[in-house]
Amino acid sequence: MTIKTQAEYDQAIQDAFLVEDDGQAFNQIKQTIRAGKGNGLSCEARIVMLTKPGCVPCDEEKALKQEDLASGIVQEIDITSPEGQMLAELNGIGETPAVLVLDCNGRTIEAVSLEAYGY
Repeated sequence: MTIKTQAEYDQAIQDAFLVEDDGQAFNQIKQTIRAGKGNGLSCEARIVMLTKPGCVPCDEEKALKQEDLASGIVQEIDITSPEGQMLAELNGIGETPAVLVLDCNGRTIEAVSLEAYGY
């Protein structure tokens, strides 16, 4: 996949949400984010997993997706941190773990069901 313009990037992200198979859709989002890195786009999406200390389901989800976390394609953010609190409030999130696809302003493009993410 080659992304050259912001319009191509935005369209590829939106197209991913039209894919009926949730796992394939999520993989397409990850592929689009990777393809857009370093291309000078003005607004790049990002995938975040909101977690909190002592959350057993969070630890289980992190273990399942350690490759995505290690590669940086998914960013873990503690919901109790200032950034985590801001994202949770901005996007109406109260429970962890939560996986979100965010625009460059931190607003939810789409909340990803944990089942779609492979949980």
